[in-house]
Amino acid sequence: MKQLLILHDKYSMSDDRIKIGHAAESAVVSLLKERGCIILDRNVSDRMGEIDLIAQKGRQIFVVEVRSRRHATFDDCLDSIGGVKRGRVRSTARRWIAKNDLEFEEIRLCVAAVVWNSDKPEILFIEDAF
Repeated sequence: MKQLLILHDKYSMSDDRIKIGHAAESAVVSLLKERGCIILDRNVSDRMGEIDLIAQKGRQIFVVEVRSRRHATFDDCLDSIGGVKRGRVRSTARRWIAKNDLEFEEIRLCVAAVVWNSDKPEILFIEDAF
């Protein structure tokens, strides 16, 4: 009898993480829209960094880093954002804002931590997180 060894395909695991990430971002978009925000951009990236969401409400710009984990707590999500990532988000936001002609009074750097409870997202949204 021949035995078959099945290895996990790294791409399928990545695909699952990508799906979870997109679902988390979509849940946060819905939350922001419910709060009266207009989504200006998603998945902004340049050579120096990446921003998940940029939204506006009135004269406030919200730069949002979305963190999600399937089997985790809000703290696990929040702990995954280190100082280097915060710096990259800040500098990418400055470059994005410089390119776009927007009227605003305030920029809010936010984190949305998304955890999954029975395939339903629970969101902890922190304004002025860093």
